[in-house]
Amino acid sequence: YFWDTDPGNGNGTTILALDGNLDEAIETLFSSSVNQPIVGMHTFNIRVKDFGNFWGPTFTSVVNIENTITATDKKVIQAECFWDADPGEGNGITILAFDGNLDEAIEILTSSSVPTLGLSLGVHVFNIRIKDHNNFWGPVFKHVVEVTDCIAPVVNLGTDRAICDGQNITLDASNHFAVYAWSTGETTQTINLSVPGTYSVAATDTLGCVRKDTIVIYPQQHVDLGNDTTICPATSLILNAGTFASYAWSTSQSSASISINPASANNYSVTVTDANGCLSADTIHVSLFPWPVVNLGNDTSLCAGETLMLNAGSFSSYLWTGGSNSQYLTVSATGTYSVTVTDGNSCHNSDNISVTFHSLPAADLGADQVICDGNPQILDAGIFSAYLWSDMSTGQTLSVSSPGIYSVTVTDENGCHGSDAIQVTASNTVNTSLAYSICQGNSYNFNGNLLTTAGIYHDTLVSVAGCDSIVTLTLTVNPLPVIDLGNDTSLCAGETLLLNAGSYSSYLWTGGSNSQYLTVSATGTYSVTVTDGNSCHNSDNISVTFHLLPAADLGPDLVICDGNPQILDAGAFSAYLWSDMSTGQTLSVSSPGIYSVTVTDGNGCHGSDAIQVTASNTVNTSLAHSICQGNSYNFNGNLLTTAGIYHDTLVSAAGCDSIVELTLTVNPLPVVNLGPDTIICIWESIVLNAGIHDSYNWSTGASSQYLLIDSTGYGAGAHLFSVIVSDNFCESSDAIVITFDPCTGLNKNEPGSVSLYPNPGNGTVFILLNNSQPEEIELSLFNPEGKLIKSWKRTFLAGIPESINFDEAARGVYYLRISGSNTTSFHKLIYD
Repeated sequence: YFWDTDPGNGNGTTILALDGNLDEAIETLFSSSVNQPIVGMHTFNIRVKDFGNFWGPTFTSVVNIENTITATDKKVIQAECFWDADPGEGNGITILAFDGNLDEAIEILTSSSVPTLGLSLGVHVFNIRIKDHNNFWGPVFKHVVEVTDCIAPVVNLGTDRAICDGQNITLDASNHFAVYAWSTGETTQTINLSVPGTYSVAATDTLGCVRKDTIVIYPQQHVDLGNDTTICPATSLILNAGTFASYAWSTSQSSASISINPASANNYSVTVTDANGCLSADTIHVSLFPWPVVNLGNDTSLCAGETLMLNAGSFSSYLWTGGSNSQYLTVSATGTYSVTVTDGNSCHNSDNISVTFHSLPAADLGADQVICDGNPQILDAGIFSAYLWSDMSTGQTLSVSSPGIYSVTVTDENGCHGSDAIQVTASNTVNTSLAYSICQGNSYNFNGNLLTTAGIYHDTLVSVAGCDSIVTLTLTVNPLPVIDLGNDTSLCAGETLLLNAGSYSSYLWTGGSNSQYLTVSATGTYSVTVTDGNSCHNSDNISVTFHLLPAADLGPDLVICDGNPQILDAGAFSAYLWSDMSTGQTLSVSSPGIYSVTVTDGNGCHGSDAIQVTASNTVNTSLAHSICQGNSYNFNGNLLTTAGIYHDTLVSAAGCDSIVELTLTVNPLPVVNLGPDTIICIWESIVLNAGIHDSYNWSTGASSQYLLIDSTGYGAGAHLFSVIVSDNFCESSDAIVITFDPCTGLNKNEPGSVSLYPNPGNGTVFILLNNSQPEEIELSLFNPEGKLIKSWKRTFLAGIPESINFDEAARGVYYLRISGSNTTSFHKLIYD
């Protein structure tokens, strides 16, 4: 069996037979628990296979997995079988359960004999199917059966099999028969065979019943290692014996294939055994091709600039270091060169050679030379194995005393040659006189010697021609110019200072000025560099501080409120001078006007300020405000919630006190009560009264005191209606749930109820109060907003209708209230 997706025949979960052996047409299955999938809808499937290895159709049932269940939760309630033609579901031959009750998903069926009465001899189709607890019949399981009146046992020659070379096989048709007819012509119960082929027998018992069987005897499989072969030396070869049960190689290996790498020609053999125990053997001879011989020669060396031609010999293909595939390779650089050659048998071999290219010897006669005042020069070629000069001499050195071009060729120990040449000229000693002056504190570099003292100095150099150059220097030291900008100083902001650098040839001030004088007006360090007539420089600097003026601050303009004097304070300074000529830090003023002061600080700097003083009086303001109960009023940051009179002191625009008086009124919230939730019949109506208030806002959009409600647009069930009312701009709300009951079983025209007709009508309506006692009834007509349109008073008698007329009203929907001692109800009227 399997759940949902079919895993393929034979891949489901195995179901066991009750007796442990699935060997009957109607099988008794083991009703073990079925493994279940996850919770949800699934398809349960079951199928069986017959003795001919044929799988039957799949029986399927849809199962809702809710919790852990077993197979017995889904029942089989009926099983039937039939021969050949399908009589229709439920019309077959009933099959009984082993325990007498078909109530399991995997059912144990009885193994009773299948009825064959009335079946003709020959081939028939046997069919079986079952029905589940949901009354769904499953698919039909079919099996082809031959019906015969012969009761002889079956002939069984066994399964097809192989015969080993030289082996005999005995076939036995059993001793249950009287006559035997073999395909070989023999008539005995058994025959002996030694040749492969197809053999059959027809056995007849004493009643004339014939049983037949056929068997195929096929030859054994032989091992074949292939033809003898030749391989290249040092090459592996795979020998494969094919598929057999076991292997015995001459190399003592026991695998299906082996890898060989022979050092010389050799024989390899294997003996195999197949699944039937038959033996087979084969041998293969493996020979070796000769190695291809390649020889690049001995390692060698050459001189730089020479080349070497390498020859790999004559072969089918070549692969050199670097990728060349020619027989020859020309090399001109030091390195190891290798080649792999392939001959006509596809065999490979390699060789390599190391080639060294020596650098040429570096003969060096040095730079061109000069013969000074006729003195000879020695030319040296360096240390080498041999020399040849341009004058054909062969020594390491050569002495020359006349101008000309001289050359030499040298030979090193590797036999490599190198050359050099030099030009020799003639010249004489040069004498030179110099004069130089420096400023005090500087130095003069005389050919690497730093001179700071006046005097005469000598030095010997080499001239351009290469001979001595004798230089005589006369050095003068000049004094530095004297400059003084004076001592550091300080001034007050707004003043200036003139700096004088003295009389010199040129000037350079901080900031780039090049005048003798500099006017400064900001704090800083000022420096100047002057240059005198000898181009000597000297510098000086001065620090100048400009102090800020004292910041006298009388504050913003002031107001004298109600004649009370104000105190003006100039701050802490060294000295004061007020506009009234007083000299104190403060000044008391009691009249309007402009007042000023000049102050002096510790640096002697002055600062001034002025203030305007005006006169004003206190301002009184009265306010009134109302709020709703539960709200608050923000009175200059104070949240007020209680009625009363409140005061606060502010500052007026003129700067004096502004006293505010607030009278706060707290209005109560309006009271609205729509009453308790109620239930009315679906054909009835009800009027909601929100009470007397300034304004109304119903959830239906109405804005009047009354709201007439029926089930139109709502239907049966509970519905919420609400209203918001307002008094003195204060709001309250209430809500009511009205349930429209279908009142099933009640007749709205039953005794004691009200009948209205015609409705819809033309403005005249007849009203009948059934089973009413004589009484005076008040009739009131309202529009949908709850406004009273018209009212009447009528005396009603039981069973006698009264009429009202409102055809002067506009056409539309209205509501009629009927009020009496025994009845009060609302009814919807349609005037069309």
